[in-house]
Amino acid sequence: RRKDFMNVINKYDDVVVIEDNPYGEIRFTEEALPTLKSLDTKDKVLYLGSFSKVLCPGFRVAWMCGDKEIIDKAELLKQGIDLQSNQFSQVQVIEFLKKYDLNKHIEKIRAEYKKRCLLMLDTMKQYFPEEIKYTKPDGGMFIWLELPDEINVDELLDKAIEAGVAYVSGESFFANNGPKNTMRLNYTTMPEAQIVQGIKILSNVLKKELNYACEQV
Repeated sequence: RRKDFMNVINKYDDVVVIEDNPYGEIRFTEEALPTLKSLDTKDKVLYLGSFSKVLCPGFRVAWMCGDKEIIDKAELLKQGIDLQSNQFSQVQVIEFLKKYDLNKHIEKIRAEYKKRCLLMLDTMKQYFPEEIKYTKPDGGMFIWLELPDEINVDELLDKAIEAGVAYVSGESFFANNGPKNTMRLNYTTMPEAQIVQGIKILSNVLKKELNYACEQV
């Protein structure tokens, strides 16, 4: 499918594809998916990556690969927005790449994230009400949840925080006016015991809200 997509793109001279792929290397399956950039024969793909997802979140160091003319213009645009990047963090990333094997580090976090992801999924399967739908990711850092339409996750967040757990509203990840009944959970930052505890707490919050919604209907 990706090859077919690039074959179509290559037919147009005035089309540029932005491939934003910060999670592509965090894949749990043996099958590696080729990037669009690796299939790009006419330099039409602008590839974006980030060390914050595979090395250190606090660095906020990203990178860009593509046509030099486009990158030069992007650099000028960035300078007009925030003047400068964090050079100290950039130097630290360079030193890490010189002294250590980034691929081995990625293998380590990939294995750990897979274990935590499966633990969260198993706990959700055990405790979540059956009305809750959720993805079973092949990689990355998040699980996507879809609740019944009558549940507003923005209003539910205060109750969840009061109970001791938090999540990110899914509405933020839509271009315009996304649905109010979706949320995103992160399984990478918490140790296993807290993942289990957090899912149990969230499950109780969801069950109470579903019962409340049914009573209102």
